[in-house]
Amino acid sequence: MRYVGPSSGYSFAKLVLASARQRKRQKERSRTQTSLVNLILDKEALWIPPAKMPSNLDHCTQLSAAYWENIHFQYPFLHRPTHAKLLEHVHNSENHSPVAAFQVYMVLAISTTILSRRLKVPLTAEGYCATAMTYFDQIQIEGSLEGLQCLLLLQMYTLNNASMRLNVWYLNYQCIASVLDLGLQRDVRDVKAGKNLSILTQEMRTRTFWVVYSLDRTLATIIGRPIGLRDEACELRVSLRSYIFHILPTDRALGSSHRMLTTMHCPA
Repeated sequence: MRYVGPSSGYSFAKLVLASARQRKRQKERSRTQTSLVNLILDKEALWIPPAKMPSNLDHCTQLSAAYWENIHFQYPFLHRPTHAKLLEHVHNSENHSPVAAFQVYMVLAISTTILSRRLKVPLTAEGYCATAMTYFDQIQIEGSLEGLQCLLLLQMYTLNNASMRLNVWYLNYQCIASVLDLGLQRDVRDVKAGKNLSILTQEMRTRTFWVVYSLDRTLATIIGRPIGLRDEACELRVSLRSYIFHILPTDRALGSSHRMLTTMHCPA
């Protein structure tokens, strides 16, 4: 502790200069440490290689269970029975759609992140995420409900794992743009356009809308920014009950990612 008053200009100047020199030494030390790290570690040593899913399908299912028990309970924008078929298809076949592969590996990445934090053991969450991102450029994001689901999976991973260093706020507004582009904020059940949509498709639109809606409110509250989806601009409706959970997609839908993703699980 030192006296700082009108008669202590010299002492105050000495304190300021000493602090400046200390900060300069800290910057030089940090720059030296960074240079040593760059000399010792090659860039390839810091690169996370893509990871393959476990060879045992049951092991894959057990790893994915953490996602359904923790994330899906609050954000139900995927259909668990459909995802189980997607997982089996990606595991047993080499010719799979980019949407199916991205969703399977991203669910594994989120699940292993949760398990790694819970069990205090290092798991290959970043590796599964790296594998999923190899398919991301092949996915049609704009004007696609599957693309919006992939964006939501990417947002779920970013909220649970900071390794991607993505901006959650920008991802949120990308999802909002997809919601408005697809018209998910509108209730199409009683209009002419809704007659061409199955009950499952309508329910999927409703559930996906509410997930983006709730995420927008949550992030706006945490970050302290304005919301992007206004209530007056949306036709708020109640989703259906859990009996749709027992309606599984047909086997013919296995070859089409669009038809496979027209069903989703509705918790009670």
